[in-house]
Amino acid sequence: MDFHGRAYYGSTAFGFLVKPWKRVSERSGRMAFGNVSVHDKEILQITHLDHLWPICLSRKEALAAVRDR
Repeated sequence: MDFHGRAYYGSTAFGFLVKPWKRVSERSGRMAFGNVSVHDKEILQITHLDHLWPICLSRKEALAAVRDR
């Protein structure tokens, strides 16, 4: 998921991403976050969602993370 151009997401918004993640993982798919703001990265770490998805600095890194796993 590319968050480029998104200024802010709250913990509730990230909570909604758990459902599609479960669907993706049931099909042996992968998700990663790219271009996450410092604030959103903090939220992902506090809520431990960073344990579910790689958090990457760019879209390119996120794509590499899901390919390399």
